[in-house]
Amino acid sequence: MIPPLTRIGRISAKHGFKGEVSIALDDSSLSKNIKKGNFLFIEFDGKGVPFLIENCSDGGSVVKLADIDTEEAAKEILGFTLFLEKNKVKENKQPGFDHLTGFSIKDEDSDFTATISQIEIYPQGPMLEVLSNDKTFLIPLVEEWITEIDEDNKRIGMRLPAGLTEI
Repeated sequence: MIPPLTRIGRISAKHGFKGEVSIALDDSSLSKNIKKGNFLFIEFDGKGVPFLIENCSDGGSVVKLADIDTEEAAKEILGFTLFLEKNKVKENKQPGFDHLTGFSIKDEDSDFTATISQIEIYPQGPMLEVLSNDKTFLIPLVEEWITEIDEDNKRIGMRLPAGLTEI
């Protein structure tokens, strides 16, 4: 019998050509559970199917799952929802910025729009990792740049410095 599961994120991209995948966690504090020898559950037809983590990067953002050995196999599971056993997930006591994952951002001074794929905490401060037109950008989360936050529609209006998204 499969244990009770908790959603933790999704498979966001393939990584390399040996079946490795990048994962986007709903809450970065869950990365401590992503380690070699643990199981991730992938939702297929409404059921959680366990996959052994054969290997993973520091922080768990890139994983190699048992039985996913080719680039084609990795492509087949892109976008699928990931779960952990409910008893292995600890509540995050400190609220962070992870609730912003999935929000769209719009620069008020240009036509730049993007979707927040994850939030990384660096020594200089939090950074939004965003995806726009198949390109990934890092945008510092600077309060003075935010013009509007629409929680209901999951949108953030910003005034970004000129050139920040033209790389």
